[in-house]
Amino acid sequence: MEREIRSRRSHLVFIGWHERLDADFATLVELLGLPIGTTLPGDEYIANRGEPTNAQSVLPADALAILRDWYAEDYRLISVLAELGLTDPPPEVRSMVGAVGGPASLR
Repeated sequence: MEREIRSRRSHLVFIGWHERLDADFATLVELLGLPIGTTLPGDEYIANRGEPTNAQSVLPADALAILRDWYAEDYRLISVLAELGLTDPPPEVRSMVGAVGGPASLR
């Protein structure tokens, strides 16, 4: 996977993050040359967004370990993309990447 990413680096234009959806969408609009004012749907139903909540769920340590293992390959991919300067993961993703052995710069 890493070799493939490195060989196709010039084909990757933008990597956005759900955690920064509004800001990353604005960047994407600019990169694609879309009309100023292009936005994501604002209606919660049309946008398929749930009710906003400030509550943060905390999973038990064993559940987090299972998720880290399940998504380990994805976190390695994120690590490679960040190393190549193709993305800057949000803090909540950086902590997960570091937890599975990503570069120290992401921890």
